[in-house]
Amino acid sequence: MSVELLDCTLRDGTYINDGIFGFDTIKKIISSLSDSNLDIIELGWLKNVVFDKEKTIFSKISDIEQFLPEKKKTKYSLMLYDNEYDLGQIPLNSGMIDIIREIFHKDNYKDAIKRSEIIKDSQYGLFYQAVNTNEYNNRDLMELSGLANRIMPDCIYIVDTHGSMFKEDLKRVFEILDENLDDKIKIGFHSHNNLQLSFALTIEFIEMAKKTKRNIIVDSSLFGMGRGAGNLNTELICEYLNKFYFKNYDTSIINEIIEDEILKFKKLYEWGYNVNYLLSGSYNIHSRYAKYLTEKYHISPKALREVFNHIKDNDKKTFSPYIAEDAYKTVL
Repeated sequence: MSVELLDCTLRDGTYINDGIFGFDTIKKIISSLSDSNLDIIELGWLKNVVFDKEKTIFSKISDIEQFLPEKKKTKYSLMLYDNEYDLGQIPLNSGMIDIIREIFHKDNYKDAIKRSEIIKDSQYGLFYQAVNTNEYNNRDLMELSGLANRIMPDCIYIVDTHGSMFKEDLKRVFEILDENLDDKIKIGFHSHNNLQLSFALTIEFIEMAKKTKRNIIVDSSLFGMGRGAGNLNTELICEYLNKFYFKNYDTSIINEIIEDEILKFKKLYEWGYNVNYLLSGSYNIHSRYAKYLTEKYHISPKALREVFNHIKDNDKKTFSPYIAEDAYKTVL
């Protein structure tokens, strides 16, 4: 069993600062993570946008070249929604980017997997990100595995989108995927920290894989930077993997880049655990509902519970300000 670590600060952090890290900071983060021996660095999003060199949202792969160190020490990845990017723009892999992660929701995963062949045919490593994986029932997970086995991506991720998973949830999903996926396909884990369980669940995930000898990938971000309650902290999981899995991540470099760059954003933007994000995790609802309602109306956690109780299960998956407003006005 092998464990790889993917740092997604420059991608998940876009939910915090709209991707505006700044040109020099982007270069510094990439260089520092590479020098610290991280296995994979996610550089940002591929989207149909006008490229801005201050952001980690790219219109084409060639936009990225100016940010990369001269000597490559790690693998690089990008993420895309296939309905937010023209897959026909993806060029044959020149070696600049190693991996493209395709993210999809349960209601369109079959079509997304079919379209993903374009990525594989262009000779990139292909990762699947199954949004809110705990939403898939056992039969869904078996079907997802069967479709993946036909395309043979490098990795398929368990994604705890709303930070609502407990150990038992993770165990159910992992065991079905592990049993049904081809042995060559890695399983990844992307967590959110609404219930303060990212670190604990990641350790459980690693131990599950150790028993079955499944190769795995774990996502994390510097200082947990990410939407809502944030993600698993890169600096924490590096210490754990160095101690128990004989990794050699240079945590002094990681801590330095946090001190020099990430804490600047922490002074400007909010992310990390609070009671409102705990509630969104408990209700398995998109964390933007908590952010929107508390920022606009300054409502109490008790009132937030009442609003959440009024939102239908199907409406909890993706954020809608109209649904938030309707629930708020109906309840309060």
